[in-house]
Amino acid sequence: MASADHSEVLADTPHRLPYMLLQVPFTITNNSHETAMRSVYFTVEIIGEGAARTSF
Repeated sequence: MASADHSEVLADTPHRLPYMLLQVPFTITNNSHETAMRSVYFTVEIIGEGAARTSF
């Protein structure tokens, strides 16, 4: 699990899906009394088997 912005954005363990897709479940919680806008960007690093492949 990874978190950002004072734990308001939580990303859980990625899951590999069919057709070379990767699903990253995440939750965004607004702990403020005001409306907030969030942008979430994921960087995926492939380690181990398959890391040498040029496309996924």
